[in-house]
Amino acid sequence: MSVETKNILLATALALASSVVFAQSSLVVSPAEAKLTFGTDYARLIETAYPRYDDAALSTRLAAAAKALESRPDRVTVRSLNGIERLLALPLTTDQNARVVDTAKANYRIDPDTGKAHAHQKNATFIGLPRERFDQIAGAVGEAQRRFVASLGLPADELAKTVFHEVIVQGTLEGTTDGTDGQPSLVRRGLTLAYRGFAGFPIEGSEARVSSYDAQRMELFSLSWPKFKAHPEVTSYALDAAANVKKAILQRVTAAAAAGDDLSVFMGVVFRPVRTLSGELVHVPAMKVVMTPAAKRIPDASGRIQTDGGLVFYANLLKAAPRTAADDTTEREGI
Repeated sequence: MSVETKNILLATALALASSVVFAQSSLVVSPAEAKLTFGTDYARLIETAYPRYDDAALSTRLAAAAKALESRPDRVTVRSLNGIERLLALPLTTDQNARVVDTAKANYRIDPDTGKAHAHQKNATFIGLPRERFDQIAGAVGEAQRRFVASLGLPADELAKTVFHEVIVQGTLEGTTDGTDGQPSLVRRGLTLAYRGFAGFPIEGSEARVSSYDAQRMELFSLSWPKFKAHPEVTSYALDAAANVKKAILQRVTAAAAAGDDLSVFMGVVFRPVRTLSGELVHVPAMKVVMTPAAKRIPDASGRIQTDGGLVFYANLLKAAPRTAADDTTEREGI
């Protein structure tokens, strides 16, 4: 696996693990110290990490947020190939039934069902910049990427968190002490990640990614931003008893944990995407749980540290849970 790939995966993992920690005062999340509290008494960890909320107040907030989101007009600018082409100043395609275009200059596609759009303006000649040189343009690159995100037509009050990363590349060489070929690392590009949330509730699976080598042209963007629709079977946002939610979380954590592993548990209330029995993409409220094993030394002479990825899953919050498709793939393991 290349260092660039590792950095992309790391940025993704960090974003997923922290996506319930947006800078909004009305989040319903674990105390901050829960992320740093490890132990083997999983029931106690869950009890300590479980967010404090008033059932009636949270139920009212969830219902109001879902209603407001569902009633919004969709103003996303890249719901069609022509939308991507206009945004990137590319020639307009004549086949309006197409979903993918691949030319010598660009590859782009849409998926109306999932609200996804992706485009890559090809440039095989760019290798990277030394970090000190990229540092000189990083501010301008980040600002240009934020302007590009704004051009996608995403509601400003749904842009819950935006972060900027440098994507680092470095040659690898097996057998060396640090695994590298000894050459200096390069900044391949800048990467902006924008996560979706509303009224204090992160909306899982919705995000925008934009990356570029400089501030002049966006080389790649990827958008996952479906039109919000509440599950049609959710007619009441009355919450299940907290004891039931904790019990379900404990069962998942116990089943996933290796015997005797020290863990930390962090959680928060989100809207998550699911499929109805007929296959429609909809959203339901849920408790998102991030389970992280403690780092541990590998029992050999290398002195290396093992850092397992852990588990991210969702627990039902509603008293009357809606039915969802059995092949639901929105949960993530190994994050």
